[in-house]
Amino acid sequence: MQIRFLYHVFIVLILGWMTACTTVPREDSRPAPVMDRSSITPSRPDARTEEIIRSRQQAVVSLLDQAKQSESDGNLVRAAALYERALRIAPSDAEIWYFLAQLRYKQDDFQQAESLAQKSRVLAKDDLSLQQRNWKLIADARTRRGDSRGAEAALQKLQTIKLPEE
Repeated sequence: MQIRFLYHVFIVLILGWMTACTTVPREDSRPAPVMDRSSITPSRPDARTEEIIRSRQQAVVSLLDQAKQSESDGNLVRAAALYERALRIAPSDAEIWYFLAQLRYKQDDFQQAESLAQKSRVLAKDDLSLQQRNWKLIADARTRRGDSRGAEAALQKLQTIKLPEE
């Protein structure tokens, strides 16, 4: 008898607990209003923000200079580390991704070179010259990996990119 009583108490407690965890919608539950963002004008960065941007740009330029010097000295491991540091500061810079892709190609890491060139190509968007260089590097990396069909497809993509006449 006592077990049956405890069983009922347990059921009541469980049901009470489950009820306490639910929410009941309010009568006036309307969707939240959508804010019209077209009327919002972006504010001009303050002096401190501009200073940070300038210092980051200077840091990236310095890292790229050091990486190029290390690369020309034959220290490809150090150059790769410097390019990667630059990418941590400027991850959407397609040119840096391309530099790192070229370096990986020089290190005979053709799969990584292709992957990095693809990333650069996606970020390059309207930079047709960089697009061409990426497709050329992708084709070369595929050739070195023995993927002749893939290399041919990359070369076909390369042919479709037309630089504007200067």
